[in-house]
Amino acid sequence: MGEADQRFADRLNQLIAAHGRAHGRTKSWTNAEIAERLKEINPELKAGAAYLSALRTGKKRNPNIELLTALADLFDVTTDYFLTSDDRRAQDTLHQLTQLPLLSKLRKDLGVRKVAARADGLTPEQLGPIIAVLDQLRAANKLPPVTEDGESSLTD
Repeated sequence: MGEADQRFADRLNQLIAAHGRAHGRTKSWTNAEIAERLKEINPELKAGAAYLSALRTGKKRNPNIELLTALADLFDVTTDYFLTSDDRRAQDTLHQLTQLPLLSKLRKDLGVRKVAARADGLTPEQLGPIIAVLDQLRAANKLPPVTEDGESSLTD
């Protein structure tokens, strides 16, 4: 198996995991679920659970453009995510995908927007005590801690 084949398998698996986390799934998508959703996107598509498994393990290579397009549509990315040789761009795409629920929460939740609006423009030093108070409130309410990069806030 070539490097590009393994890169496709790795990216597909990373995308499936990231998309699931970003949408609050506690279990990863199964190949059967993915195949079913792909059929909804493109009924002509010939991609069953076994074929997806082979793609995810790198045993099958070179998925056709119809499958790439359907996978990209299903997981909210462009086909470039699968095709680029630039691993940094692919990782940036995954990071953006994981931020979507947080951005949605910011748009919908007035309280979160009020806190963010007040924090805007403050220096990291000024934000430190505010973050400490918020961390204490989260702990008191038995909410999971937020990591320095804010990632765990996506699963709240």
